[in-house]
Amino acid sequence: MMFLSVEIQADTLDDIIERGTLRIGVSLFVPWTMEDASGKLSGYEIDVTKKVALDLGVKPEFIVYKWEDIIPALKKGDIDVIAGGMAITPARALKINFSNPYADSGISLATNTSMTRNIKSLDELNKKNVIISGVSGSVSYELATRLFKNANVKAYKTSKEATDAVVSGEAHA
Repeated sequence: MMFLSVEIQADTLDDIIERGTLRIGVSLFVPWTMEDASGKLSGYEIDVTKKVALDLGVKPEFIVYKWEDIIPALKKGDIDVIAGGMAITPARALKINFSNPYADSGISLATNTSMTRNIKSLDELNKKNVIISGVSGSVSYELATRLFKNANVKAYKTSKEATDAVVSGEAHA
């Protein structure tokens, strides 16, 4: 499920309206938030937060962050909300507030078919010589480290880097 992450303060909404902009922190995470070659952002989260800004009568201002920097930016007040495929975890819920869910997504595993041609089950990926990529700090990365304790679960900073590792053959999944 996807949620907007917000750091609620008594005067936040008034500040946003007075400023005339909703500062939206995003982390690139396909298909939620993507950036084309010209730097234009698109994706489900972009559409949702543009609508939120419109409903508030303000302009959206998107600021791209590395995944590990986005919660600290919200806590410091550099942004008003986070949009970028962030799921609720107990650790995150202790740091920031979340909206009601507005999307539901599962966790999937993509493989490099040339490297996994003979693999018939998930158990066969749980071996020392298998490299599994994931985005550091993401729910899917944490799940992979628990499910594939014998595999080499490698952390990447962005979903693009993790995906590129699979496509290029650097990682099996």
